[in-house]
Amino acid sequence: MIEIFAKKAGSTLCKWVVEEVKVKKDLDGLNKVLKTFFDGLDKLGIKDVKFDFSSEIAENKMVTRSKCPIYKYYPLWCEKACVEFISSFTRTFSRRISVERVKKQPESEYCEFEFRIK
Repeated sequence: MIEIFAKKAGSTLCKWVVEEVKVKKDLDGLNKVLKTFFDGLDKLGIKDVKFDFSSEIAENKMVTRSKCPIYKYYPLWCEKACVEFISSFTRTFSRRISVERVKKQPESEYCEFEFRIK
């Protein structure tokens, strides 16, 4: 059930952000949409919830990093829903962009994802 929620939440949140941020459907555009999304989360002012999102684009690939606090509060999200969420978010933005999680907390210092144009 959590996977279904994650897919719907990812798609819906992407649509909301894209309504506010008009961008091209490329890696630069996705980068702007993700920055807007994470900036908004950080501004909610929830204690101990700061994602510290960063990204870089090089050679037709975007790598994002964040210090996601969710694993501390709801580890099941990280195991079962996080990849579903960002995959749905990305597919909603553009079906030409794929995403893969390459690192995750707490095993790594950051959660890291790679986005590529197919």
